Amino acid sequence: MDLEKYYDDYWTNKEDSVDYDRLDMILRQIEPGNDVLEINCGASLLAKKIAEKGADITVTDISNVSLEKAISRGIRKTFKVDIDTQPLPSSFYSSKFDIVVSNSMIEHYFFPENTIKEGVKVLRDDGKFIVIVPNIGHWRFRLWLLFGRLPYLENTPSDILHIRFLTVHSLKEFGKKYGLEAKKVEGHSGLWVSSLYPGFFRISPIKQVYELLTMIYPSLFARYMLITFKKKKESHN
Repeated sequence: MDLEKYYDDYWTNKEDSVDYDRLDMILRQIEPGNDVLEINCGASLLAKKIAEKGADITVTDISNVSLEKAISRGIRKTFKVDIDTQPLPSSFYSSKFDIVVSNSMIEHYFFPENTIKEGVKVLRDDGKFIVIVPNIGHWRFRLWLLFGRLPYLENTPSDILHIRFLTVHSLKEFGKKYGLEAKKVEGHSGLWVSSLYPGFFRISPIKQVYELLTMIYPSLFARYMLITFKKKKESHN
């Protein structure tokens, strides 16, 4: 499959919409002056927000259309990289990044481990690696699998666009392999997704209770999970 052509077509036709509450989970950890790399930037809606916070943002993507969107949003440092098959540019090694971000992208590639492996190489010691992925360990999917089902539902962890499925445990293992220490796990419920939640989940006080459960047990209740890793000085390079 030609992923470059696929994502050129995808980003040409994709509306610029995003769950900004989810982006805020990343933005809260970024400070003015931070040197940030986003691997596979997509529509660059997050990259634009990072730049607006006063951080220095660099982006990569496999798609020329995606990078054109980044440029149109004022992102100057854009690099074409197929993270499945190519290393990050050698120029990244001379001035490493404070923060590396992967925002709901590694599940769209054949080798999600490559994003972690390559990102660690260009992350400074004690730097942060922030990863958001759909959580296939969500309680609905655990129940469906218990009864021998795995429905492919739009805007859920089993969305047909996802090539790989991940849990909190599997993502932590990827990080550990490359010298990253998981410092924080957060969850985003995505209660607006009607194919995942019945309507009464969006009614008070059930909504508030569910959001609390998502904060306490993200591996079970979150639609999307965010893990913040810290690079240890003895990391594998």
